[in-house]
Amino acid sequence: MNALKQLPWRSLFLAALLAVLIVKSLDFAIAQAIAIVGPDAAIFKLLVTPAGGLLLFGCGGLAVGGLGVLCLERIGNLRFINANILWSLILCLLIVLWLASNIPVAGLGLADLSQVHFIGVLIGVFWQGRIYWRY
Repeated sequence: MNALKQLPWRSLFLAALLAVLIVKSLDFAIAQAIAIVGPDAAIFKLLVTPAGGLLLFGCGGLAVGGLGVLCLERIGNLRFINANILWSLILCLLIVLWLASNIPVAGLGLADLSQVHFIGVLIGVFWQGRIYWRY
């Protein structure tokens, strides 16, 4: 229990919040661009298919996880990052994603909370943070 108290929760939540805000703003910008182009565009037809939607949501989760690690490296005042901190970052990202999914903002849903996003966040964090696994 003492190990949980020692984690840098403030840096973790700030990195998670920044990563989700970046992806949420990109989500809104992409939705506005699709609205300007119109529903007859080929990219819109690809996104409507089940495979295209699954790919898009998975990539959204990957983006949230990878950006979370990058933000943690940049703004976190950490001496070292290890696997425990990466797991804590995943928890912070999921909490912030849950909070952000309750805010009604127009978009495609790249920064929502679902099973596909959860798996994408897991893969994104540990893919971007693969150099920190062993510590």
